[in-house]
Amino acid sequence: MFQSSALVTSAFPVSVSGQETQRTRWETGHLNIIREHVPKLLLKGMRRADLDLVVTAADAAIPPLSLLVLSLTATVFGAAIIAIIGGTLAPLTIAAIACLMLAAAICLAAVKMRATSNLIKIVVLVPAYVASKLAIYAGAAAGKPIEWIRSKRD
Repeated sequence: MFQSSALVTSAFPVSVSGQETQRTRWETGHLNIIREHVPKLLLKGMRRADLDLVVTAADAAIPPLSLLVLSLTATVFGAAIIAIIGGTLAPLTIAAIACLMLAAAICLAAVKMRATSNLIKIVVLVPAYVASKLAIYAGAAAGKPIEWIRSKRD
């Protein structure tokens, strides 16, 4: 039951290692939900013709932002190669539009959060941030279990 007066608080790790442990747990958990639960939710929603369940599955299927950026970037490069070797431009056009929509969404979020002064810094740091996630995604893709480690709280 929704309780409008409910208040949830949490102490987040301050140290870099604590933050990395926490993010690894969150992102691996998110990817596990996508792998294990989204297909079941989607099938169940389709069988029951339950639009709410299908939309919930679609929402849960959205990967962590850095994986979405990585996937879109790889898609653009793949589509560009197809276009260069004489294939159709349609995949490249669709992938480029998806990248522009993602960039617009990130910019709008920065405006909403009043972080526009940091936007250039964020854009410059994105490649390094995404690269730092590669080991997490590779481990998750390989089905490597992640042990639960409490993040250090300072």
